[in-house]
Amino acid sequence: MVDGAIELRDTLRYCALPTSVAIPELMMGIREAYQAVDGYLGRLGLEDRGPAIVRYRRVSEAGPLHLEVGWVMPDLTHADPPYVAGELPPGTYVVGWHNGPYARIGEFTRELIAWGDEQGVQWDEAREGPQQRWTSWYELYLSEPSFGPEGPVGSVEVALLLRGTDLRDR
Repeated sequence: MVDGAIELRDTLRYCALPTSVAIPELMMGIREAYQAVDGYLGRLGLEDRGPAIVRYRRVSEAGPLHLEVGWVMPDLTHADPPYVAGELPPGTYVVGWHNGPYARIGEFTRELIAWGDEQGVQWDEAREGPQQRWTSWYELYLSEPSFGPEGPVGSVEVALLLRGTDLRDR
């Protein structure tokens, strides 16, 4: 059982590489995108970075996931294509903290969404055929991973934006 929280969050800026990847290749696609963004930021001399981030833009069990993969960079306002200087919108989010194998983050996120549904929240997402388009769903990787029997292990914060909700209304 997941214990989530409902929190008001400020804007969060990041630098990332947009990528599309099929679910079976998710870990490899994310790793390759991190390597590319790391190289780009290194060429710019930007070594001071916040936590690693994966932002989910569109998801589908039947098709590729559309992601942005990179690092929190509060002062970055421009990136050269194909990289983006993105911004997560402020608002009220359902937030959960996963400590364990990265391979179980998907299961954790499904449980967090179920927890939010039990709270009666309205997600800021829209259906587009078999896909869901999320205004803001992201994972922050809060620690350097270690490696266990299931692969990388670490502390990850998962946050999903709510539609038209403000904590002050609760």
